[in-house]
Amino acid sequence: MGLWTTRLHYPTLPTIMKKFLIATLSILAIAASVYFLLHKPVEKAEQAATNASEALGQRAGEEVARLVGNKGEIAVMSLDIAPGQAPTFVAQMDKFVKTLKKHGVKVGAIKLMPGGLTALVLGTGLPVQDYVELVQQSPSAGAIVSFVGPPNLPPAELQKFQADHPPLVVIDTFGVLKGPALPAMLETKAVALAFEPLNSLEAEKEKQRADLFDRYYRILRPPTQSP
Repeated sequence: MGLWTTRLHYPTLPTIMKKFLIATLSILAIAASVYFLLHKPVEKAEQAATNASEALGQRAGEEVARLVGNKGEIAVMSLDIAPGQAPTFVAQMDKFVKTLKKHGVKVGAIKLMPGGLTALVLGTGLPVQDYVELVQQSPSAGAIVSFVGPPNLPPAELQKFQADHPPLVVIDTFGVLKGPALPAMLETKAVALAFEPLNSLEAEKEKQRADLFDRYYRILRPPTQSP
């Protein structure tokens, strides 16, 4: 793990309440998108959640492998998960890595963002310095895959940086990226590929889809990129 730079901030009470509200809404949105879990016994709900997470890991692995030509290696920015926490995310990552391996791609450098899911939801996102460090540590990577969102840069600045570096793939497992920022990064091709969960209404419409991934997630691509 690389060095982490910590900056102390003293947020106001309104700022803290705003972050708490955003975190609460994000978690509720995630729960709503997998509403079916609430109507199943605990064991079945846990298995269904794991199956959905593994479907995301497999599809992401397939798409990333295709992006890099089914060869070489990638670098990964992920969450620092304590043992026993977020088992569905762990299952997703395991499936992602195994799918990559199956397609001839290995994971090279890995950098972890401390704080787990709490930091992802309540934090300020991926620090630019941490992202740059990972890129610099990965000169042979065919792509950079982030499970913690894009770095904290405006789309135009990220586009300029990415022009001379491996393509960036963003996997928004928990649906915490809201607003126009991510679509804008795809529009400018600062982000090469992204995955996000469907909201509850979308999931309801897609519940009869045969592919488990298509029931709960979608792929976002730059405008001119075809599947």
